[in-house]
Amino acid sequence: MKACLKILLISILSVSSLAWAQTDDEEVVLVDRTKREIYDDSSEAQRLGRKYAVHYTLLGISPNFGPASNISAGYFIDRNRQVFIEIGSGDGVLTHSLTERSMGETRSMSSKIHVVQAGAHYKQFLGNSFYFRGGAHYQTVEYKYDLSNSLYESRREISTFKGESIVGSVAIGNQWQYKYLTIGCDWIGFAQPISYKIYSAQAPSKGSFVDLDQETFEEQKKNYVTGSSVIALRLYLGASF
Repeated sequence: MKACLKILLISILSVSSLAWAQTDDEEVVLVDRTKREIYDDSSEAQRLGRKYAVHYTLLGISPNFGPASNISAGYFIDRNRQVFIEIGSGDGVLTHSLTERSMGETRSMSSKIHVVQAGAHYKQFLGNSFYFRGGAHYQTVEYKYDLSNSLYESRREISTFKGESIVGSVAIGNQWQYKYLTIGCDWIGFAQPISYKIYSAQAPSKGSFVDLDQETFEEQKKNYVTGSSVIALRLYLGASF
């Protein structure tokens, strides 16, 4: 029995000595981490060496229903990081219209909204073409709903407001690079006002249509100034060089 214990003890000491010898600093060999390979015809490879980019958004749903079309100019920090500014001006895409019919006469009226947006954003590529973007923009809105031509006297008035807001936004998308040509799309995103202000507001007065007209007025203030909104399917073309 004692002989077995001695043999077991000697075996444990031998294994421990071998393990210690194998972990000695003098026996360690440092190896450089292998660099990640990318295909030379990939979008990521095509971004190598690019410093500047310009894009024009053709269509889509912009924050707070602003104009779908806008222009952006960007700078590549490296192939996977970009900062850019974005500017847009035009009519709001979400309007209200009204058609009245009385005694054979028909009249149509609709709201008019002018929106200006200007912001700064950051884009991080997470792979070959997939990216995440985030930033903020300043927005001004001028709203006018002219019902002065209504067939009903109690409804003949003009409701207006002006507003401004700072809106934070995030979105995900894909951007493909073909030499100098850039094609991209913000697939889905979310925008939320950080601060806002509404002034020069002239709400509909009381009348037989007060509920409908005031509801429209409040809804448009929320859509364009105070409320959160979705960003979707913003397709853009451009160049990087």
